[in-house]
Amino acid sequence: VQQRLRNASIHAFEPAPRTFEILRTNVGLYGPDVRLHNCDVADKDTEAIFTFYPRSTVFSTFHANADDDTQAIRAVVLNSLEKASAETGASVEAFADEFLSSRLEKQEVVTRIRTISSVVKENDIDRIDLLKVDAEKSELAVLRGIDGHVWRIIRQIVIEVHDQEGPVLAEVLGLLREHGFEATVEEEDALRGSGLYNVY
Repeated sequence: VQQRLRNASIHAFEPAPRTFEILRTNVGLYGPDVRLHNCDVADKDTEAIFTFYPRSTVFSTFHANADDDTQAIRAVVLNSLEKASAETGASVEAFADEFLSSRLEKQEVVTRIRTISSVVKENDIDRIDLLKVDAEKSELAVLRGIDGHVWRIIRQIVIEVHDQEGPVLAEVLGLLREHGFEATVEEEDALRGSGLYNVY
């Protein structure tokens, strides 16, 4: 974003301490004006236990479920290997099992949580051109932490939704429409069957 819009004001949130340090290094190299927040975003200002997966960091979450998380990662691995296996005849299932064997070793850390509304107030933000939410099963909590005034200053949103069964996606879409947004849902080929959707 900063390469295209030099004057953009960016706020980045990361709850996991180890990943936050990598984010800090990255921002130091490529985005010196980005404001960093070592916390999560949800529906109230509090603290909670965060489950960090060092070998599958993108699946780290406040809502860890070993079965669901394994199923999601397995679907992504199988989709990624599908084409290669057709060409080589390799056993995709065996490779997926091997790949997953230590992927969900976890660490738990107590992490601070903020609402979007409290961050907006604290930083005197009067417009949000793009709100990107990738919060590993906390997307509804993030949206519920936005009050009426803040909804009115958001121009567009991109959300990754985790939903194996269907009700979370429906509720996210309902909230967006309630606040005047038009929404489109996409499921990437690589994420097919993982329960991961992108909402624009």
